[in-house]
Amino acid sequence: MDDSVKGCFGIASLIALVVVLLVGGLWRTEVTYIPEAAGNFGTQVPFEEDLTARHFLGGLVQGSQPDLKPVLAKYVRPGEQLTELTVVTRHTFVNNLLTGVTLFIYSPVTVTVRGKVGRTAAPVSQ
Repeated sequence: MDDSVKGCFGIASLIALVVVLLVGGLWRTEVTYIPEAAGNFGTQVPFEEDLTARHFLGGLVQGSQPDLKPVLAKYVRPGEQLTELTVVTRHTFVNNLLTGVTLFIYSPVTVTVRGKVGRTAAPVSQ
């Protein structure tokens, strides 16, 4: 292969890497769930936590996925109810950097879990 062609591929690869790194966070999916039973709870306490979903071979092979049960158990205590839950998946700058450095072998995705928790009615004492 001619040296000028190799140089063009090198420059094109560098430009592609810079573009992917700069647009990190733009590829995102957001899903919000509000239970039907979520009525008026008065004061609601918001929470947010970042988790990581691990994929391999550019996302073709699924690795470990975040478990929401321990996250929700940490914030929703007895006498409280989940009133809103939003799950956002996004490719951050660091995710894209790791994907590029490992040549698409390891492809992490950041999963943000946000929600609100409200107190249910106090139990009637006898």
